[in-house]
Amino acid sequence: MALFKAVKKPVIRQTVADSSGSSALRPRYAPKAPPCSTACPIGCDVRGWIEAIGEGEAEARTPDQSLEMAWRRITARNPFPAVTGRICEHPCEERCHRTGMEGAVAVRALERFVGDYGIAHGLRFSQPKELPARVAVLGGGPAALAAAYHLARRGYHVTVFEASGSLGGAMRAVETEVVDAEIGRILELGIDVRYNAAQPDTGHDAVIPADTLENASLAVAIAQGMAEAESVDARLRGIAVQKPAPRPPVGRERIKLAWYPGAARLEADNPAPESILAEARRCMSCGMCMACSNCWMYCSHGGFEKLPAGRRYRLKLDLCNGCRKCAEECPSGYIDMV
Repeated sequence: MALFKAVKKPVIRQTVADSSGSSALRPRYAPKAPPCSTACPIGCDVRGWIEAIGEGEAEARTPDQSLEMAWRRITARNPFPAVTGRICEHPCEERCHRTGMEGAVAVRALERFVGDYGIAHGLRFSQPKELPARVAVLGGGPAALAAAYHLARRGYHVTVFEASGSLGGAMRAVETEVVDAEIGRILELGIDVRYNAAQPDTGHDAVIPADTLENASLAVAIAQGMAEAESVDARLRGIAVQKPAPRPPVGRERIKLAWYPGAARLEADNPAPESILAEARRCMSCGMCMACSNCWMYCSHGGFEKLPAGRRYRLKLDLCNGCRKCAEECPSGYIDMV
């Protein structure tokens, strides 16, 4: 059976004039970093987890499957989405390209909904394969707990030494049941806690001292803890810290604001699931394909083939004449001409 099959072209494809002429350039799918993710101190894939919600129906997922996917994408870096969804300073929203319209996508409200969903539905982290190394983490605030979380997910046996009788630190500004639920979930990874203990006992292969986990904000603290975990992991493995190559940012000049329909920003404190879906769909997918079909529709030479599911496309460069229409009509800045 063929992987791709022909899809009948809509009328618009037959009427578009090839006004751009030809060139030696050819289109290339070029994912770019959206401003929301680059502004997030934790480096969360903000666009990715929001689109998991907004594109769920088109991708044949149930609402529960989409919300769990969003939760897992957030917690790949941030183990406390219900907390950050309440008190994070949300610099991601300040950089959102949608601020030029009705207002930024309500990222923090969406994150709170996803975090609360994770708690209400008892979502858990998978148990990792255990490693023999033991790591002591001093302190029980958000940075220390983030470090403990990321080390435990890698399989290390982690012990947290907290000088007081409780964990959470600055996160205790949030409702107790929320903080306890999100901390309890990371402790289920096998993290031990020694309360009223400021110094570690012997037998640890690495110690993360409290003074390395200073923080200026909740998101920065979580990011510091994650970075410290990555550093300790690399040191124990005898390798350099592995960092993915950064994607180029997608500037505002590449986003065609006029293409996106107007939609009021979510402002409700306790939004219904339908409102959450509508808000997620306000995301403009900056720098990534959203299957809008513009490239496929405006190409008059058959240079794009639509996949059977109707969600994505395949380039057919042998039919392309380099007219640049696809890149000009891509609203999210996903297509480059090279």
